[in-house]
Amino acid sequence: MLITMILSRAMYVRNVDYIGSIMIGIIEESAKFIVVAYFLRGSKEKYILNGLLLGAAVGAGFAVFETAGYAFAYGFQIPTMMRIIYTRGILAFGGHIVWAAMYGAALVMVKEDNRLKFKYITNIKFLKYFIIAVALHAVWDMPISNTSNLPIVQGILTIIAWIVILILISTGLKQISSLSYSNRI
Repeated sequence: MLITMILSRAMYVRNVDYIGSIMIGIIEESAKFIVVAYFLRGSKEKYILNGLLLGAAVGAGFAVFETAGYAFAYGFQIPTMMRIIYTRGILAFGGHIVWAAMYGAALVMVKEDNRLKFKYITNIKFLKYFIIAVALHAVWDMPISNTSNLPIVQGILTIIAWIVILILISTGLKQISSLSYSNRI
């Protein structure tokens, strides 16, 4: 959250319109990425699933603090505060957690067991997943018209995010399988 506040000062978002939503996606995903990269910087860990787990943990931590901030913004308006907490709790598995998990896994995928270097951050394999996360976040926040009380856009984005996560899980399982196979030979 601290990194988000610093980046928000550098890139001030006036309104949560379409451009503002893109900026929020860039700011918040960049902030979470900095934390993920910090923890993976010297790691010799080469398993994609470890990066996925670390990214999910960072995303979950971010989501908790962001939700607390929204809830406390309503002070003693208990029904509103509880509605925000429940809604964000239901939607949590399609938001910050999976977005950060994507690029946590992707960063480990490209850096393998090497120390983190700038070339890994500019690697197209990594950038692809980071851009997907930023795009999903940006669209999530956009003021897209919805006549239903159901969060339809967020539901669709959750499905898309989980398809990406399942691809990364599959890749991670194949990696472990190939490593354990090569260790048996």
